[in-house]
Amino acid sequence: MELARDEITLLQWGNSKALRLPVALANVLNFNIDDRLQLNVEVNENTGEKRLVVGKYAQPQTIEELFKDYKGEPFQAKIQEFMPTGNELW
Repeated sequence: MELARDEITLLQWGNSKALRLPVALANVLNFNIDDRLQLNVEVNENTGEKRLVVGKYAQPQTIEELFKDYKGEPFQAKIQEFMPTGNELW
C-alpha cells in the first residue's frame, strides 16, 4: 500500500551527501525535527537491487534486545546494575 511518493535529488552537504524530505512526506512518516532516524539497506536477493529504508530509531531497551541477533560464541555474564551518578543515559 503506497501512502506517498515523491522524487528528490541527492545533494552535496560539505563532504557528505544529503537528502531533503518534502514536508508532506515527513508528515506522512510522522518525522519531526531532531528525530533520530535509522538507515538500513535492503538487498533483493534475486536482482541485487539495493533500497534505502528509513525509519525512526528505536533504541534497544533490554540486554536481550541488544544481543538478539548475536551469532558469536555463547557467553555467560552476570548482569550488573548501577545507579546513575551523573547524566548517563540508562
